[in-house]
Amino acid sequence: MKNYENTWGIYPWSIARGEKYIFFEDLESIKSFFSLGKVFYCNSVNENFIDINYGNNKFKVKPELYQKVDDSGYFIGDLVKIKTGSSEGKEAVVKEMNWHYKNKEVVYLLEVDDKMKSRRYLKDDFELLNRG
Repeated sequence: MKNYENTWGIYPWSIARGEKYIFFEDLESIKSFFSLGKVFYCNSVNENFIDINYGNNKFKVKPELYQKVDDSGYFIGDLVKIKTGSSEGKEAVVKEMNWHYKNKEVVYLLEVDDKMKSRRYLKDDFELLNRG
């Protein structure tokens, strides 16, 4: 299981799959938070579970459903500078990271001037200014 540590991945869990995949103390919080397609960061591994994070949301889950994806290079909360489009040059905060299943890449939702942008950004559309 060590090969999951410090990786990015999706965790396609739903209530229909059963509760056995989620650490019992995290079950209620993950039920209210979870939606398919979020890109998580796995920061540690222990005997039976891996720890996945999405911003400040942290969960212990069984590794069987975890699917690694390419390193996104960004984290929820990072301060970035937009390089393309009508918001070019503006600073933004990474608010969401989701998996685009068809294109097999991370898509980002950014917040500019305290407002969520409706556009979906790719990692080359902005650059890191400061780690959140």
